[in-house]
Amino acid sequence: MIEMVTRRADLEAIPVSFPDPFLIDKLAPYFVRGQSGGTLYYQALQNAPTAQYGRNTAALADITENVISAATTTFAMNECRARIAMSYDQVKGYYNQESADIAMARMAKRSFYLKLESICAKALLHNDSPVNGISNPVATIDAEVAKLRDKAYGTGKMALTMSHSVFASLKNNETIQKRMISTGVIVDGLGPRYVSPEQLAAAFGVDEVLVGADISWKLGVNAGDRGNIGLSLLPTPAVDCAEEPQWARTLIFDWGGDAQHYVLEEFHNPINDSWVMDAKGIVDFKVLNSAMATQIQVFAA
Repeated sequence: MIEMVTRRADLEAIPVSFPDPFLIDKLAPYFVRGQSGGTLYYQALQNAPTAQYGRNTAALADITENVISAATTTFAMNECRARIAMSYDQVKGYYNQESADIAMARMAKRSFYLKLESICAKALLHNDSPVNGISNPVATIDAEVAKLRDKAYGTGKMALTMSHSVFASLKNNETIQKRMISTGVIVDGLGPRYVSPEQLAAAFGVDEVLVGADISWKLGVNAGDRGNIGLSLLPTPAVDCAEEPQWARTLIFDWGGDAQHYVLEEFHNPINDSWVMDAKGIVDFKVLNSAMATQIQVFAA
């Protein structure tokens, strides 16, 4: 019989570091909600209204009203749970029980956020018919950047998002290397391995190049999408999705306390004499404006 479960609010407050920064915060920021389901209001992407010019003010001609329509979608959160177990023998290998608890808590937190990152990666990189840029990725990316900028009429910063593997391969593209040389990035005999995401962003004329860990942005997506990159518009920090068009948001239930995204629960399993730590959250990932993202295949999967 499993012993009583204890919420470890003290461990929820302990910070955890990650080998690579997660991109979900920039692409689809967390939207903490007090209920696990309901209606979400958001701003739909629509054509930019044109101002009225030359109205006959003497005749009091009608003023054109450009109505901004609010869009809605329903959401229903699902459980996301990361469970870490440690044998009694492993616990003995730590300085004390508290040290073992901290180690399990950090592993559970990482696992929880890794799952959310993979959900975001799948949503951004998947397309049954992506734009084909295999033969000429540079020209294709240039063309799609121009299309998205025109479509979005200045809404948000633009980012190219890809896995580490795709980033490494893209830097070795001959056309890209020539462009980097002409812009003064590759100098003093340094090879393309020295090219940074910031420099590649400048070469493509986007605001950011976001590079995600392969565990989420390659291994965490469908096999057919692993040669894709995502071109998308980033939301303005701290601006609600009802105030500006945004690609997606990560809806997450507010548990309260220091860690809003999940609760940490611990119990002892006497059957195999192990200690167990759960990071448990309730989440729904919602794509709000699919037109604010474009999938480009730059390498064959």
